[in-house]
Amino acid sequence: MNLPLRFPHLSLLLAFTLTALPLPAEPLVLRHRWQLSEPAGATSFDDTLAPGDSARAIQLRGPGATVAGDGRVALPGGSPATAPWLDLPNGMASARPGDATYEGWASIGGSQISARLLDFGSSTMGEVSAPGGTGTASEYLGLLSQVAASQTNQRLTLLENGTLAQADATVPYTAGQTFHFAVVYDADGNNGQPQLRYYRNGTLGATVNSTRLLKNILDNNCWLGRSNSSTDNNFQGAYEEFRVWDGAMFPDEITDSIAAWPSGQLANALHIDTFNAGAISIYSGQSTTLTWAISNPGGPLTASITNGVGTLPAASGSTTITPLTTTSYTLTCGNGTATRTATVNVTVLNPVITANHAALKAVYQTDLPIPLPAVSVPVVPMSYTDELYHHPPPGPRPAHRHRPQSHLPAGPGLSGTR
Repeated sequence: MNLPLRFPHLSLLLAFTLTALPLPAEPLVLRHRWQLSEPAGATSFDDTLAPGDSARAIQLRGPGATVAGDGRVALPGGSPATAPWLDLPNGMASARPGDATYEGWASIGGSQISARLLDFGSSTMGEVSAPGGTGTASEYLGLLSQVAASQTNQRLTLLENGTLAQADATVPYTAGQTFHFAVVYDADGNNGQPQLRYYRNGTLGATVNSTRLLKNILDNNCWLGRSNSSTDNNFQGAYEEFRVWDGAMFPDEITDSIAAWPSGQLANALHIDTFNAGAISIYSGQSTTLTWAISNPGGPLTASITNGVGTLPAASGSTTITPLTTTSYTLTCGNGTATRTATVNVTVLNPVITANHAALKAVYQTDLPIPLPAVSVPVVPMSYTDELYHHPPPGPRPAHRHRPQSHLPAGPGLSGTR
């Protein structure tokens, strides 16, 4: 005779942690710097990190620009069919191994519909080296100097493999006034996923979260002042310097760079290469690991992390944390001249438990153990009701031996009624 033994079947929902795989530590390294300080009438501008190397030079494409030998290249704007622009070497996006920062100094001289401060990508026109051509953009990293006809809006945008992500920044406009712009690509800046940030004069103006990778962009048209779409006008204004960095600049590094210009680059290269958590979402009672790496201290380094971690013993390392609630950890480091900060958020969740009734059949008057198919019982109490005892078949009540923990690891085991 087979009679049912009924019990609730317990399970845990969302019993997992979200892990942000840390990318290799990436110092901030200047890869290109164009100061545009060539003599009047120049059409080629050396990378000051590799003077005389034509493969790394910026080329002025098309007639009508003003190069007066004063460290500025002034572009008149207008239709890309005739207007000039600055052509950088290919690979400004795809050659970056991970994080990247693009910064420059420019001024806007007039309104040009959807003009680009920078556009690194490709077009159905193919690779273009002269005014003209008709086509649409295929992929790009772009910064619009104005959105449509609005000169008080700029747009940060990324299109890769058909996926577009963009955000607008509200900015002041004064014709001819020099401003600093920085586009930061942080490969794991959004909880392990890529994030783009646009800073105008050191102030964050727009943030774009995306799953697309900068290194995957096809970028054989890397331009200042022209769009990869022929329907957008060319930029009207002047460029005074442009730089490309490996590594994502922090806000205080952008501030330092602005302060050092035009005589030099960053006043201090102290940089937080890595600060992340092995798991950004954990359950109460679980632990995760904070990992950090700091480069180029340039002096006596001090570093600490908030919320119980304290002073760090070295410029790189890791520590285990077990937060009781959702917590933000801030790393602060300094060298007596500069200070850098970075923050990691760790979310602490409470498990959600559900119970579903199930049944199994046991052979009547058997001495064989009957394992119950429960899950997570070492940490979750499970109850049962023995239908055989409460609703026996006709005849003498059967003898029972209950050993609820005989098949379980050490833990709270079972509770119930006989």
